[in-house]
Amino acid sequence: MNPIEVNDEVNPDEVQRVLLRVRARLHESDTDLEQLCATLPEPTEGFDARAELRGTLQCVRTDLLEDALSTLKAASRRTEEEWRKLFEERSQIVSEGGVR
Repeated sequence: MNPIEVNDEVNPDEVQRVLLRVRARLHESDTDLEQLCATLPEPTEGFDARAELRGTLQCVRTDLLEDALSTLKAASRRTEEEWRKLFEERSQIVSEGGVR
């Protein structure tokens, strides 16, 4: 289910409100994973599947959710002028042949 109807008339403020709601749900998931990790043992030199699972969950939290939360937070607060500046910077990089 789309949280907003996508068309040329979409209000950026409405999109940003949706992004804040998505971010809140992701933050709740991150909190759930954090609590789950706390119930699992720390890795040791010996094999423990639960410790391996904890490592995977911590990786998801730090490598994926942390970036997603940060990116959504920035996107939900960015002004049209900031979006334009980012677009212009990206366009300049592309016109210069990309990042080396």
